[in-house]
This record gives sequence, structure tokens and C-alpha cells, in this order.
Amino acid sequence: MIVVADAGSSKIDWAFIQGTQIQQFQCAGTNPSVLPDVQSILKVWKEVSIHFPKQIQEIHFFGAGCRNKATNNKIKEALLQTFEIRDKLEIDSDIIGAAKGLYGNDKGNILILGTGLNTGYYDGKKISFKTPSLGYLLGDEGSGTDLGKILLAKYLHNQLTPDLSELLSQYFVTQNIQDPISYIYSHAAPNKAIAGILTAFKDHLNNISLKQIVQERFEQMIQNNCLDYRNFTTEFRAVGSIAYYFQNELKASLEKYNFQLTLVAKSPIEGLIKFYS
Repeated sequence: MIVVADAGSSKIDWAFIQGTQIQQFQCAGTNPSVLPDVQSILKVWKEVSIHFPKQIQEIHFFGAGCRNKATNNKIKEALLQTFEIRDKLEIDSDIIGAAKGLYGNDKGNILILGTGLNTGYYDGKKISFKTPSLGYLLGDEGSGTDLGKILLAKYLHNQLTPDLSELLSQYFVTQNIQDPISYIYSHAAPNKAIAGILTAFKDHLNNISLKQIVQERFEQMIQNNCLDYRNFTTEFRAVGSIAYYFQNELKASLEKYNFQLTLVAKSPIEGLIKFYS
């Protein structure tokens, strides 16, 4: 049995592949750059891991925040406490998972736009060039966390349009959030808490003011993260909830800078299942 996991900061898609049989699970996300230790990761996985087959042949885990030995070791230890792995254990960044899911063994530019942001040029085997996204405190322009931060700041400064402001007020009431600032700053994973604000607008994605803010942040993302990819190709394939739900705005923003958006997937898991089956 082969296990493939696409792990973002907000959710993880797990796929268990046994020949032509596929079993899938989903749980909340775990970013080892944000979560402090192995136990905090296992706590998130616990709700679904009780249903996992324990003995597996190999696992391929692609995750946001899996960027160095220290972060990868947290995931490795959590996986070893969850499974009995007979053969291969692979842990790599979310952008490698996105590349395999979107391109397989072909070449091209990758854009991950979900809770966070990541970009890179995939040469068919590895990410051979990338610009730094800098994370949610210093960058991640156009991501869910970035958009949530912009919208919350405008709300607190009374700069949102009345309709968007009312939607956000309703969200705080339904979530029992009395003080948004305290809620964000005291949250165990502030990036997820900020990105979660976007659910206030899930039924109003065609709001003109919202779309304008989204497109402005997409253009900032392109200016800071994408222009150097012209040296390889002008094609981008994108994955992630923000790319998926705002793909028209993303397409228009990329075209403004002479790029083409040729494919958008909400998640790379289906492509990864195909790649490893």
C-alpha cells in the first residue's frame, strides 16, 4: 500500500493506494514551521488517523513548511508514530507535491495559492529555481492569510465597504469572536486563523469590492514573486483554494504581465494519486 499526503496549513488530503483501490481522508492542516512539536501534529491527525491502515509499503508526504531538516524531522517522527513503514518514507515541500500533481514528469512554472504562497520552476524532477515567498509575516502576497490580513485591517480601520463589513461582523458573531485582535494574536496558528476570516465571504465571491482587493494583492504577488519565471516559460499552472475560487482574477492578473494560466486545481491530490498509482 502506498500513502500520498498533500498537507497545507489549513487541511491535509490523505490517499491510500492499493492497486486500483483508493481510500481518501481529510483532516486539518499541520505546518511544522508553525506548530511547535510532534505532539501538536499528532493531535491534529488524531481525528482521522484512528481510521488509517497501519502497515504500509511507502509514504510520500508533501507539506507546507517542510523546508529543512528540523521541520521535516517533526513530520517524520509523527509519521513513524502513526504508521509501520516497510520501505520508503519521503518528505518534501508542498511545491514538489504540486509539481508532480500538475505536471507529472513535464516542466513548468508552479504557483501554490492557498493559505500561503509558494512558487517555483519544475524541471520535471525537481524545483530548479524559485523565488522566496517569505512566509505569512513577511510575504505570501495574494494568499488566504494575506487577504484575510488585508480585509481584517480594513475592517478594524473602518475602511471596508458596508456590505463586506457586515459580513465580517456576522462571521465574528457566529464564531463567538468578541475581540478579533486578541483572537488572532493568541491563536496557536495565527496564519490559519487569519485565513479563516475569508469564510465570511464564501457566498459573496463575486462582490466587486472583494474582487478588487483580491486582484490588487494578486498583482503584488506577481511583482514580488513571478517576474523572474519569464526566463523559463510564461505558462503557470496553479493549485490551492485561493487560486481555484479566484481563478478569473488570477488569470487576468497574470495576463496583465504577459503570463498564461493554463490549469488550476483546488488540490494536487488527484494528480498525485495518478502519479503514484
